[in-house]
Amino acid sequence: MKIIVFLLVCITGLVGCANPPLPKVDKTKNALEGVKTITIIRPREPREYTVMNFYDPGFVFGTMNLEVSVSASKYWQLALTQLITQQNFSFADSLTHTMVQRFKQAGYEVSVQDGPWVEDDGRYTLSYADITSDADAVLVIAPTIMGFVSPRDAAGYAPTVTTVMTLLGKDHQTPLYKGYLATGWKPSEEGWQHAYSTKTFPNFEAVVANPDQAVASLKQACNAIVNLAARQILY
Repeated sequence: MKIIVFLLVCITGLVGCANPPLPKVDKTKNALEGVKTITIIRPREPREYTVMNFYDPGFVFGTMNLEVSVSASKYWQLALTQLITQQNFSFADSLTHTMVQRFKQAGYEVSVQDGPWVEDDGRYTLSYADITSDADAVLVIAPTIMGFVSPRDAAGYAPTVTTVMTLLGKDHQTPLYKGYLATGWKPSEEGWQHAYSTKTFPNFEAVVANPDQAVASLKQACNAIVNLAARQILY
């Protein structure tokens, strides 16, 4: 029962309307002055991909059987993770590769590190002090949601990626930029930069029934996140 209560608190926080604004760090005009080399810290592959349904009227009106909903969500997440694994899709590789290409096109020398990620019950954290890169700047990509979400205002499932991107100076301490980026479902807190998905699915069964389209939509979501980041960091 404690797990159910904990999940209810988490879900309420995700869809609440009064969450405080996010602590954003805007890129200064000369933040990349003198930067020639950049290390990208590759995100970790998710243990399970996310499936969330906020459209259920029972959630809004408090009549939803939470225990049944949590069990269904867990089943869907396992099914989605298996589908993506069978399609040989790597979220971390897709996002990192696309980001590398954007920086290279802008004239930077780019390297990639796995980074000193530490796992705690499926969640990954990273201490900036443990980064060993000697590049002029370091970009840390820290995803929070990867999967499919049905928002409150739509019955369909949108391929969704939310991530925090932090660009640090050579000392690995000075923040040059910090962006909260989302595509698909948009979190309610003020401060998220958002791009709508170009592909949605009418229900989760349609996601599972069309694995090629599901994976292609996640790749498009990764591209959308990179485009958001590139516009803010490079221009």
